[in-house]
Amino acid sequence: MWTRRFFDSLHRAAAHRSFPLAMGLFAMAIMLPSIGHGLFQDDVVHWAKLRKDTLLPERYYGTPLLPRDAGTAAGVMRDMFGVARTTEDIQTLRDLGLVPWWTSEQLRVSNWRPLAALTHWLDYRFFPDSPVGMHVHNLLWFGAVVVLVTTFYRRLMGGTWTVGLAAFLYTVDESNYFPVAWLANRNLLMALSFSLLALLCHDQWRRRSRAGYGVAAPLFLVLALLSTEAAVAAFVYLFAYAVVLDRGPRLRRALSLVPAVLVIVGWRVVYNSMGHGASGGGFVIDPGREPVTYALAALRRAPFLLIGQWTPLPADAAWMFAERVQEWFLLRGCVFLVLMAAVFLPLIRQDRLSLFWLVAMMLALLPISATAPMNRNLLFVAVGGFALVARFAGGVLGG
Repeated sequence: MWTRRFFDSLHRAAAHRSFPLAMGLFAMAIMLPSIGHGLFQDDVVHWAKLRKDTLLPERYYGTPLLPRDAGTAAGVMRDMFGVARTTEDIQTLRDLGLVPWWTSEQLRVSNWRPLAALTHWLDYRFFPDSPVGMHVHNLLWFGAVVVLVTTFYRRLMGGTWTVGLAAFLYTVDESNYFPVAWLANRNLLMALSFSLLALLCHDQWRRRSRAGYGVAAPLFLVLALLSTEAAVAAFVYLFAYAVVLDRGPRLRRALSLVPAVLVIVGWRVVYNSMGHGASGGGFVIDPGREPVTYALAALRRAPFLLIGQWTPLPADAAWMFAERVQEWFLLRGCVFLVLMAAVFLPLIRQDRLSLFWLVAMMLALLPISATAPMNRNLLFVAVGGFALVARFAGGVLGG
């Protein structure tokens, strides 16, 4: 009896217009402890790039670490997420002792994320000495992510209790905490926010033939890509939508993806022309520069990422532990994933929407397989993953 009342209450809440906003406020409330984390890891490097009064030795200026225009909006938007684009950059960093002498000359670490960088530059203009203020900024982006994820769930699944369940599971997922608590990871929260806006607009365009939304969708995709490269994952959701959910003729469904393809190709051309990219280190592999190496790495990394999504075991174990431990971890995890697939298969065969969530989730593994497996990168994958869990629960319990 109490379970029925619970699901009835969840159904009424999910059907209410204010439910996405309520979930966003709930998300920020449970993440409040993150505002006390201060600066750590890449945040310290970014601090040097974002301030003009670092008091660092003069010899560091004019180097790949601190360009002469460091601290300016233009310099930050160009170089905040990069330290080395050329062999000369690596040699300079080695000469200064900023990287070990054995660092490969082939190493390239330069990501172009101008929109995310601009938000950090604004942080240092408005509250330069207040990491708390910067963390509150991150918290607002996470709130926006949850509002938009919940809205996306409602758009595709209606106002049922399964929407409430999917939104709740996404919000409380422990993998979210690190991206919110780490200032340098704001770019991923921003990219997901703009990607969800692109998906919502694309759905309105295709479902209701509203041309204005068809124009807005690729523009939001541009903003997502200017936040971080991981926004390529937005395209896999668009692709899954065209293949599984779109009811138009095949040619029109294919043509609906053309704006997104043009945006991604154009972005990549500009990205390459500026010398950005990451390669030579093994930790991050640029698919555009090392396609074969990336493909082989993705075959190994994707299962670890799925294990991180579906089990309490973190995907990070793929590179944190010795190879023998990794193999044991991978074997146990793959057995579990096979069992999960067997459980979900009847639902996938009967429910087109569940098939969409599965296809999108699986394809979303590809962009994040370019870097070492980490749970903090699962935000895009989790959108489809938790929706699939909720659909399964609805099929079992009648929701």
